[in-house]
Amino acid sequence: MTITETTATAKSVDTDSLTFLTDLVLRSLAAAVDDVLEAPEDELGDEEGALVRLIDNIVAVAEGLVVVEDHASGEYVRPAAYRGPETAAGVARHVEALLRFAAALPKPTRPRNARERVLRMQERAAYLAPWKKRVLGDLRADPTSRSWESRADAPQRLYLVAWKNWVKLGHGTDARVRQHLANPDCEVLQVVEASHLDITHAERILRHRFAKKRKPGRNIKLQMPRSFGAGRELVPYRDIADFDLVSVVPGGARDVTSEY
Repeated sequence: MTITETTATAKSVDTDSLTFLTDLVLRSLAAAVDDVLEAPEDELGDEEGALVRLIDNIVAVAEGLVVVEDHASGEYVRPAAYRGPETAAGVARHVEALLRFAAALPKPTRPRNARERVLRMQERAAYLAPWKKRVLGDLRADPTSRSWESRADAPQRLYLVAWKNWVKLGHGTDARVRQHLANPDCEVLQVVEASHLDITHAERILRHRFAKKRKPGRNIKLQMPRSFGAGRELVPYRDIADFDLVSVVPGGARDVTSEY
């Protein structure tokens, strides 16, 4: 079983393996239905009991696919363990086959640190974004999902918020910007809006550009607004005050500073 590398970090199962997996999933779902249809009436009870058993069987197959996805994506350092419900022997054998398929996939290389892991997720989201638009069409991504793929096209804001002789560089929603402004000593220098993917890319560029600038000392950190967190994203005012955020957003951005 081989896999074809599509980018430095994003990988996809090859055609033969995908065909085999598709067949295995269909057989697993068929086994989930047959288990209910062939079960003795006294074992199922009423219609509600049959429905619960069918749902359990389908959930078991779905949980097996979660494990397969975690192994195939290469996004996680430790793929999720199977957490599905116990099922009858026929369904359980198919789920075990799915787990063996997952275990047979090549193991992704372990990220050297948290930053590399985040970069992998962002690169994977960038690779999948055009496919999502082409394939999903009018189907919406799960609004509760926090994956990079689901958030890639969501609006996000990149901002510069000044406080005394320092400027907070960050990204988030409108609520996050206003959280900083709750402190009377804070004022907005600039806020721009673009897709989550473009904004996070621009923030990485800015962090790299200002990485060697002077950092706040312990006394400053004790005085700064609590919304600034650990203060790792503070840049001296004179170094960044005149910087134009629009210039670093790869896909272009909308200046929304006037909203504040």
